[in-house]
Amino acid sequence: MNAAQQDICRRGVAGGDAARRKWLCALLGFVFAAVFALPGASALAQGSPIMPKISIGGEQKRALTPEEQERQKQIDADYKAATSKIPA
Repeated sequence: MNAAQQDICRRGVAGGDAARRKWLCALLGFVFAAVFALPGASALAQGSPIMPKISIGGEQKRALTPEEQERQKQIDADYKAATSKIPA
């Protein structure tokens, strides 16, 4: 085997190494993109002024106990009394 053939063989091996390195760099780029994109997507999904708030199941409130109803009436009465004292 002469020197030119050995050089071609080495380039072929180096070329495979370069292709593997290029593939790993691309994979690393995708991983970094996912790491930075996913937290932003979840933050947007939690409360965005652009996206309307949609509830599939609807808001189902539990029935209040008689004590809770009485307390709510007292709170409402106190609120009305406090707002009537405010001058127009």
